[in-house]
Amino acid sequence: VNGYYIYGGRKEPFGVVNFPAEFAKLRKMIANRDKRIWAVAQGKTVPVKIDDSNTGEFADIKTNVKDPDSIKITSPEESLKHFELPEGFEINLFASEVEFPELKNPVQFAFDSKGRLWVCTMASYPMYLPGKEVDDKILILEDTNGDGRADKQTVFADGLHLPTGIELGDGGAYVAQQPNLVFLKDTDGDDHADYKEIVLHGFDSADSHHSISAFTWGPGGGLYFQEGTFHHSQVETPYGPQRVMNAGIFRYEPRTEKTSIFVSYSYANPWGHVFDRWGQNFVADASGGANYFGTAYSGDVDYPRKHAGMKHFLKKQWRPTAGCEFVSSRQFPEELQGNYLLNNCIGFHGVLQYKMKEDGSGFAADPVEPLVKSTDTNFRPVDLQFGPDGALYLIDWFNPLVGHMQHSIRDP
Repeated sequence: VNGYYIYGGRKEPFGVVNFPAEFAKLRKMIANRDKRIWAVAQGKTVPVKIDDSNTGEFADIKTNVKDPDSIKITSPEESLKHFELPEGFEINLFASEVEFPELKNPVQFAFDSKGRLWVCTMASYPMYLPGKEVDDKILILEDTNGDGRADKQTVFADGLHLPTGIELGDGGAYVAQQPNLVFLKDTDGDDHADYKEIVLHGFDSADSHHSISAFTWGPGGGLYFQEGTFHHSQVETPYGPQRVMNAGIFRYEPRTEKTSIFVSYSYANPWGHVFDRWGQNFVADASGGANYFGTAYSGDVDYPRKHAGMKHFLKKQWRPTAGCEFVSSRQFPEELQGNYLLNNCIGFHGVLQYKMKEDGSGFAADPVEPLVKSTDTNFRPVDLQFGPDGALYLIDWFNPLVGHMQHSIRDP
């Protein structure tokens, strides 16, 4: 993964710091495995464990933060004190890395029919470190006593690499595993995946945080997911290859196994996709903070053509965004029903809120009081969804450093 950082336009300034050493080690590890393959082919006995002691160690990378002591990492309880909410609302902690240490870098979540929260974690982000085991996970978090806090964790799947998206369905979980879309299933009832199927292959992996993400079911039974710029995907399907270049939205129909390019558009990095009660879809593009009425540009165009620039249905206040939702819960006041919610993680840290209105053949939206605001600048909400109890759930990436290689990817 991350070829665009290693060889392409984003290798400066820190690609030249991180990657040469990492890939020198990786090449030596590959050579060790190549020798092992030849030895096995020649009938020789080989040790069970591969010896990589000849591949060297990494030099320590120093932070480029001017005053690292100024960065304060708050506890979950302290973070709660930083939230500002509209009158009548309250917020509580459901789960944290303190109680569940494997809850590292959560990126997307979903609820099952039992009310349990499934979440993708990406401890290896932004990419695997050669010499360490790849062990990103999908966790199932459960509140067994009804007090609003998770008290049970189950590891549904481990050994994953950068699972940037998840959606539940068909008795299992559809998961992003660039360059693949995989289906994981538990067949013996122990809540651990023991069946894996590569459903689709050919998604680009040039930039790990631009890879397929924001999984959501549409009202017609299709699974939608999207990728950002720099990616050139060619997905092999029983009906022929599906190609998209520099961003687009995919639609996969499990019943027929048909895959199509739902939208071919020059997004930067779309990390939000939601359908309203009428089946109309709306897309949030993270990098620039653009939000689109998706139905207006979902017509088919032949590869490599892309739809022309579209009007944004709301005026950008902040950026970048990650995750969007419509208010549709009886736990929320009537006057907020149908409002558009949008996470933001730099400048403004919280959940923005907009009042939707018709505007010609499309929509417009006016900003209203934010639903959630935090003065803790480490708060990085990256997904939001209403739970089966009617509450709005958020997941927090929680990191003092974000950016595009302004800091080393291995910054301590």
